[in-house]
Amino acid sequence: MKYIFFLLSLFSLLSCNSQISMKGTTWQYDYGNGRLDEIIFIEQNYTQYSAETGEHYYGTYTTNGDTIIMHQKKGEFDHEFKKGSRHQAGESTFKMLLKNGKELGYKDNWQGDHWRDNFFFSPVDKKTE
Repeated sequence: MKYIFFLLSLFSLLSCNSQISMKGTTWQYDYGNGRLDEIIFIEQNYTQYSAETGEHYYGTYTTNGDTIIMHQKKGEFDHEFKKGSRHQAGESTFKMLLKNGKELGYKDNWQGDHWRDNFFFSPVDKKTE
């Protein structure tokens, strides 16, 4: 009995600490009318395109369980503005959650068992490597 409890505890511990791999994946959110937000994960870097602003954002990311921590480094148009301008995207950190292996959304939009306003990115069936 102790042996079975030990194995169950070990399996539970290992499954909780498993890391997800985002490398080589592309995710999209469809605003409608052909407007797509897109996130492309390559190695430890990502590129995100915002259909709302028409701008690309660049950064690095790490994973921790089902959480993707995105460290935005700059926006596509940052160089066009003076340093410290409110128009620069600049550096920011965002946390996203991967749910059901096919729903990627901002942690703030997760409401226990669903996404607020059904706002999440879906995987695209293409490799980006």
